[in-house]
Amino acid sequence: MEGKNVTLEKQRIRIMLVDDHPMIRRGIRESLSAERDFEVCAEASDISSALRILESVACDLVLIDLSLGQENGIDLIRQAKEKHPTIKLLVFSIHDD
Repeated sequence: MEGKNVTLEKQRIRIMLVDDHPMIRRGIRESLSAERDFEVCAEASDISSALRILESVACDLVLIDLSLGQENGIDLIRQAKEKHPTIKLLVFSIHDD
């Protein structure tokens, strides 16, 4: 393209955070926001909120805590995969087992 300045910008990875602790979400959000390639596009504290957000927000990755208060992150994984089979999920936990 002669005479035009074409800038190719790499697409950022859009991440939804799912954790029941606001301080943990904030820390992860701040860490990810420091990276050029990542964008935190949504946050949820429970399964129903996460599933509702997935219906309306385009996310490339969902970062899920296994312990969601009285809920279990595995239940979210099952439901998210059922409704959005191509979604990528990454699980984290403080548990050793």
